[in-house]
Amino acid sequence: MTETAKERYECALAESMTQVVTEIAGKPVTRGQLVEKFDLIKNEDHWKNPISKTIDKPSDDDLEMLHEAVHFFTGSCLTTYPRDDGRLHCEADGYFLTIGA
Repeated sequence: MTETAKERYECALAESMTQVVTEIAGKPVTRGQLVEKFDLIKNEDHWKNPISKTIDKPSDDDLEMLHEAVHFFTGSCLTTYPRDDGRLHCEADGYFLTIGA
């Protein structure tokens, strides 16, 4: 990739992060906000693989954003399980399983 092509790509990527892609409770949500939440729970080997991760318990708003992020990026549904230690275990099929790959 040439330096100019790389610069155009990076500019387009940065611009896409400001794009409003959905609404939650009537409030606009950007791609960047979903990326931030998805990065908390995505599979570390490959983002398209199944998700199984335990995180600190998020606020209700952040939990709703996590559900939306998983659906947006993978097409799968997030299932959460409260743990005795106050944390939250998150699971989802991920992109590959959802599309049947």
